[in-house]
Amino acid sequence: MNYKIDLLYRGCLNVLPFTEELNAMNVFPVPDGDTGSNLFHLFSAIKEQYEEYEIDKELFIDTILTYSKGNSGAIFSQFMMSFLSFSDEENQKAFITAANHAVIETVSSVTEPKEGTVLTVMKSWIQALQQKMDHGKSILELIQDSLGAVKDSVERTKNQMELLAKNNVVDAGAYAFYLFLEGMSSTKVKNHTRTASSVRKTIMPDKMMDHGFDSVHRFCTEVLIKNVADINEIKQRLMDYGDSISCIGDANTHRIHLHTNAPDQVLGYLKEEGSIVYQKIDDMQRQYEMRNARKGNIAIVVDSACDIPQKDLDHHQIHLLPLQIEVNGMTYLDKVTLTPETFYDLNETSDVMPKTSQPAIKKIKETYESLLQNYDYVLSVHVSKELSGTYNLCRQVAKDTGDDRITVLNSKTLSGSFGLFVLELAEMIEHGHSIDEIVNESEQLIKKTEILVSVPSLEYMVKGGRVHPVLGKIGSAINLKPVVSVDGEGRSLLYGKTVFRKSNMNTMLKQIKAVHKRHTIDKYVLLHAHGEKWLPILEKEMTAITGNAPLYTTSVSPVIGMHAGKGAVSVAMLLKEENKRGEK
Repeated sequence: MNYKIDLLYRGCLNVLPFTEELNAMNVFPVPDGDTGSNLFHLFSAIKEQYEEYEIDKELFIDTILTYSKGNSGAIFSQFMMSFLSFSDEENQKAFITAANHAVIETVSSVTEPKEGTVLTVMKSWIQALQQKMDHGKSILELIQDSLGAVKDSVERTKNQMELLAKNNVVDAGAYAFYLFLEGMSSTKVKNHTRTASSVRKTIMPDKMMDHGFDSVHRFCTEVLIKNVADINEIKQRLMDYGDSISCIGDANTHRIHLHTNAPDQVLGYLKEEGSIVYQKIDDMQRQYEMRNARKGNIAIVVDSACDIPQKDLDHHQIHLLPLQIEVNGMTYLDKVTLTPETFYDLNETSDVMPKTSQPAIKKIKETYESLLQNYDYVLSVHVSKELSGTYNLCRQVAKDTGDDRITVLNSKTLSGSFGLFVLELAEMIEHGHSIDEIVNESEQLIKKTEILVSVPSLEYMVKGGRVHPVLGKIGSAINLKPVVSVDGEGRSLLYGKTVFRKSNMNTMLKQIKAVHKRHTIDKYVLLHAHGEKWLPILEKEMTAITGNAPLYTTSVSPVIGMHAGKGAVSVAMLLKEENKRGEK
């Protein structure tokens, strides 16, 4: 086996036990506390590949491109790839040349490299290697001799960047690189249960600070892309969308990393520059909150068919699992890389009906595992199982974790009524209710929800499999405009079928009046699928019926809008009494 692969493997092993310490000291480029987790994700994959297969350069690099994660993961990935790509001669001169090549390539992979980071320490290491070169020693002895200078360089990062100095901490990536080199220099695989006590005495402060989340950009965005014409031009253009940009890869495949507030725009640009084969978006603000500013001991997770404004998701620290939606052969993450503002125009250019699918299993698993490290319980709530396979999929993933602290609920509804249900659960969490109390109350809360949707046509519901094709064919023939709801089990329900949109709206309002008379509407929200023009009418009528303004008004997610159709509007309600949905 290539000796450099052995070195990298030992380096990876040595970092794995320090995951939580690296997370704790992570303040740059944003204090999202995931440096250790991202490196663990990459290095544990390398460990598995090394130990289970006769790994070669090609498989090693493929593993790197597949499992690289986050800013730190991108930097270490580029270092390892570049180190492997240069001379395999096993002597000091060749080793130093390969290491220098790797550091140069790694620094150049970052659009705006800063002093006081892992990149600074990497350059210090090369200087130390060149100064310590002694042909009478082995490569391992050379690395060992360089560690003192590297450690000093790591300690200096605390004073080279204002953010690090303010928090009295060294750069987490730099510290990880020191540990990585320490592992490379070892003559045997070290015990994974070791602690960092010997190093932290001089490098880590005794007490970590709450750094606060003050990043300009919120979303850590990573895209694996093939067949690009000019990666350097792409790197420059990406500066218009965010920062912390790095690009790693080879002639055929690149993994792009950046922090941005507009992952949908980034994906929109990149899909015109090459073939996107993978995308991952992490909400760094939510990552920070779950580690440093939790509102309770129960995490709440929803899929993107839950329509709640972003400000309310943020207020209650609700975690999002985006469904996937395919438009024009391109797969997007609902509400994340495909937003309501762009979906309808994009959909109109497609000759085929968009396709939807559940959240990726890997994303569900990673979300649950991360939350379980920071919360006592996870409450995962999903769109009606009669309309999507998401609930059943999440139940299976939760079961596979082997951790009974995850509870998966079927909301038996969708969109705005799903949102109102979740907000009630979030309020209960924040008021200190136990997981058992919340689960016991949930069934009664579900029965108090109602949603009525005015759709402009049955066309999209038929194509999406939400309405029987025979009924759809008849409805389309006479241009039927129904009012849509869900029954007590969360199945689609049609009534008030009209030919004219105004009649359709009147039918919906008549039904709402009947619901209010029977059960009293406690709260309601208004939603639309690019149908804003109907909202003033709806709000006026609903205020007259209930005496109250809507709790909020928002657009529905693309995955809901594609089934309801452009122009659809809805009223979702939370009632004071349990409701038999669909009752006339």
